[in-house]
Amino acid sequence: MVRDCCVAYSAAIGYLCRNFDEYDKQDYAFNYAVVVAKHLKNKQVVEWLSLAKQMESEADFDKCLAGANYLVKQKYIDPLQNVGHLKHGFVLAFYFLLLFQKCAQEQVR
Repeated sequence: MVRDCCVAYSAAIGYLCRNFDEYDKQDYAFNYAVVVAKHLKNKQVVEWLSLAKQMESEADFDKCLAGANYLVKQKYIDPLQNVGHLKHGFVLAFYFLLLFQKCAQEQVR
């Protein structure tokens, strides 16, 4: 489990580093991590990535940070309650990657 999370995360970071000037790099990096997780045949990692995407899709731009706090603590996961769990760090890393992209797109409008 830990190895597969590290591989998916590293794939996303690698994509971001190689394509730093690409406009939608966060979305592509996320999708690349999903492809890698599916290739590894780790359903749990794919589920956690889906959770990050679901959380991002429910986030409201006007309340990016406040909304992030609500979604994380109240609705989905509370990382302070279960400090050290791999799931929380992994999901939050991809959630904030996607949320950053969403907030950046809203600021352009």
